[in-house]
Amino acid sequence: MIEKYVRLAKPEDVPLIVDLMREFHRDSPYRIVTFEKGKSKDFILGVIKGNIRNHICLVALREERVVGFIVGAIGDTPFSSDKIASELGWFIRKEA
Repeated sequence: MIEKYVRLAKPEDVPLIVDLMREFHRDSPYRIVTFEKGKSKDFILGVIKGNIRNHICLVALREERVVGFIVGAIGDTPFSSDKIASELGWFIRKEA
């Protein structure tokens, strides 16, 4: 039986992902800027639905419970047309 795994995020995961994003924000250097729940929700939902191109959102699960997320993007750099992948944010709950 698989206890932990990762899958593509689904629209029904958005509230949990936003909660995790809030935890990530609180514990990160980004805590100096305002956390906007609505913007976070719209961004993640846009990524999941494919409205925000070249991005991906995955969730980490433990026993079918979402315990983490990662958001990534593919794009070019200011100095090259070559594509690179980068993570925009990730977080795993400590108790996971």
